[in-house]
Amino acid sequence: MGKYTDLEMNKVLLLNFIRSNSKQGEIELKELEKNFEISIFEISKALEEIKADGYPLTISQRGGELYLNYIRDINIKQNEIHIKTPIDEPFKVLVISDLRTGSIYEQPTIYQNAIQNAYNSGCRTIIISGDLTEGLYPSNGKTKRSKYYNTLFLKDTYSQIERFIKMYPHLEGMKTYFITGDKDATHNNAFERPIGKRLEGIRDDMHFLGELNGILKVNDTKILVRHHGTRKTYTVSYLLEQYLKSKRSEDKPDIVLNGGLLQMEHLPNYREMEAFSIPSLVATTSEMDDRSWPNTIGAWEMELSFKKDGTLDNIKSIRVPYFVTNKDDYLTAKPIKGVRDVINANAEPKIKKPDIAKKIDAYYRMIKNDTSLEEVASTLGLNPDEVDGLFDLFKLYGKKINTYKIQRSEENQNAKPQEVIMVDKRGKIPKKHTKPSKEDLIKSSILIIGDLHLGAKRQQPTMVKNVHNWAIDRGITIGLINGDLTQGDYIRIRPEEQYALKSRGFDEQYDDVMRTIEQVPGFNWLLDTGSHDETHLKNGGASLGYHLSQARKDMFYIGQDIATFAINGNKFFLNPNVPELNPREREVLRNAIREGRCGNYNLMTKDRKSAVVITANHPGGGSAASRSYNLQKQLENLESNYKPKVFIDNHYHKTYDFLYRNIFGSLVGCLTDKSSFSQKLNLANIMSATIMETYSNEKGEIEYISFDYKNFGRKDVILDDWSQDIEITQGVPKILSRRNNK
Repeated sequence: MGKYTDLEMNKVLLLNFIRSNSKQGEIELKELEKNFEISIFEISKALEEIKADGYPLTISQRGGELYLNYIRDINIKQNEIHIKTPIDEPFKVLVISDLRTGSIYEQPTIYQNAIQNAYNSGCRTIIISGDLTEGLYPSNGKTKRSKYYNTLFLKDTYSQIERFIKMYPHLEGMKTYFITGDKDATHNNAFERPIGKRLEGIRDDMHFLGELNGILKVNDTKILVRHHGTRKTYTVSYLLEQYLKSKRSEDKPDIVLNGGLLQMEHLPNYREMEAFSIPSLVATTSEMDDRSWPNTIGAWEMELSFKKDGTLDNIKSIRVPYFVTNKDDYLTAKPIKGVRDVINANAEPKIKKPDIAKKIDAYYRMIKNDTSLEEVASTLGLNPDEVDGLFDLFKLYGKKINTYKIQRSEENQNAKPQEVIMVDKRGKIPKKHTKPSKEDLIKSSILIIGDLHLGAKRQQPTMVKNVHNWAIDRGITIGLINGDLTQGDYIRIRPEEQYALKSRGFDEQYDDVMRTIEQVPGFNWLLDTGSHDETHLKNGGASLGYHLSQARKDMFYIGQDIATFAINGNKFFLNPNVPELNPREREVLRNAIREGRCGNYNLMTKDRKSAVVITANHPGGGSAASRSYNLQKQLENLESNYKPKVFIDNHYHKTYDFLYRNIFGSLVGCLTDKSSFSQKLNLANIMSATIMETYSNEKGEIEYISFDYKNFGRKDVILDDWSQDIEITQGVPKILSRRNNK
């Protein structure tokens, strides 16, 4: 071994001194200079190098004297890593959080499955939003023993690091960027490098962004990765919204990835930020259960596209839910290995084990299945009591061991058979719940719009037509208009409304719908009418949905306010037997079913059984301050045996989606300019359309789902768009004539 350089020797001396005096917390530099007989400048250089290695220390000046401070604390400074990717290629990333390694509730089989599926889809980047480990719970001493101490099957820092390194896939060409969370921070009590720095040093595919937060900059797109900690509020979106509202304009990132809240939600284009809550990848723990914390399990697959200057152009996000966990996965999960072109076995990192761990591993390897307890004791050179103790230790190291009894006959046929205890390492292999790839599932797509308010002076028919073309270009063949196709007629209760109308009465607004919603061969519209449309029924007995479905073969009226239907690929299944339709409206829908233009929701054919059930709702009432509140209350009121897979809400002119009660809930924006009524009440008016894509199995269960938003801003609003007759020619709006509105 070569000799230390002076700098290396100084670092060793200072580290040893700090560790042996860690409780002191602070010392003057001149005292170190005196003790080690090296200059204060050499000390300063050595300390800076130690600090650069990740050790928690700072040099401060007070009253002209220099002090070294080395009390361990969380570093809340935002670190930043900048990576460059081809501007003209999409950047695919898998985002996960809360793996909780070391807990008896950990789910390595699930996160391995999520990572492999993302890898097979072309993803080469992973972001982890904290809590890679379960951390440590106090066991004794000054701090009261935690009631959750025994939910750890690995109760020390070394074992949890080793377990993570062993179980987290090391994939060829894939890099992981991660922050550590509040659970990980429990490893940082001693004067040591942060656990994130230690993991980064062991695995060359892992890059540490920081503690609790960090920034990954991809080209010129800024991604803030943060860990909120396990604080929960009843209203799902509240904490994330409050954080986004607190950001100064100069500090706003393009994307916020928020871990720790154990929920899956997306706040699209919120103050020009795309914000996501990242679900967990751990089964519901005792602590979550005691605190009544809902625990959503899953991941996000994201695809970023860029403008020519490297800024964010679009983000496509796929939700990857896991509805069922694997019991005792900490005992039965295995590292991924032997998959050619996926696992880089040569680069698999190794860390030094203590002697007792090596001995336990060696004993475990020596035991063969279906051997007697006596034979095991003889093979290991241990007595029966030692073998019993060894078996208890196996469980602490996450090693499966079982015993069973058999009757063994003696050579003497007259002798009574002896009961023999046998040993087995295999145990009963449980069925593992994993997710198939998208290629093996049924893909269904639908355009969702609503709140067009046609007939109002502030309507935006050009925007509606552009959205229709957007869907057609994407290959979509089904569209849902979820209420308020028209402005309706509120003049009796709002006298000022007469001045906000371009078209009055049912006939004129009916014509606006027929003119704006273009009939395209192969494209079908499902219509759910809302409270504004209902005013025509209240004032004159005219049903907008009935007349549209009578006049157009591409329009299907499915209900007033709320309707449930199902989609399977390009097929859709409608239900005429609902109270939201009157007898005439039901007959129109039954005729469409008889003509084969749509499927029967109530007839359980093979295609219907594998279809995704969707409820479209256009409620009434006011809008809550938090995005999730109204939608959350609606999902809570659904009966468990009649829950749809997706619940769509319009009316609030907002955008949002989340996973709640195993239902994907989505708020869909409007396609109209803000009215004077909304301005007076200070209501939001987010102009947006949504394309929903699902990947489902033969039972109609969703394995993957995406909500793609097409957002519009003030620059997209056309003043007096109602004064123009418009036709779409080859995807471009063309003004044919101006209407004289005297």
